[in-house]
Amino acid sequence: WDSKSGKIWRIYLKHYWDLIKPSNFALAEEIEQLKLSTIKELNSKEWYAFLLDKYFVWKFTAAHRYASTTKHLRKYEIENKLDELLLLRDEILGLKDEAIEKALEKAKEIKGLGIAGASGLLSILFPSKYGTV
Repeated sequence: WDSKSGKIWRIYLKHYWDLIKPSNFALAEEIEQLKLSTIKELNSKEWYAFLLDKYFVWKFTAAHRYASTTKHLRKYEIENKLDELLLLRDEILGLKDEAIEKALEKAKEIKGLGIAGASGLLSILFPSKYGTV
């Protein structure tokens, strides 16, 4: 949908919180308050844990979607390639503001993320640049 009305946007933003399962409410609030500086400080294990235990839980609320996407994400740990995952984070964070397509492509390289998952990740890392997905 598309609206230039601030009133309508506020109504729908408030409605977003009504849609969150009570069990995910604290996580949604944490994601809402996330600071990029916190993400930048994470080591490879912490970045993986953030994606697995927080971002993917927040983004993929249907149990079957969480299971199918994390199956791919877990390959980083299984194959001992957490450093590759950290490198992807660093490449995303290092892109210039105008590099939206490059950021989406780079985020899609994270195992388990398609376009919706990648754009959602960008929306929480850079909320002033990307809309919430």
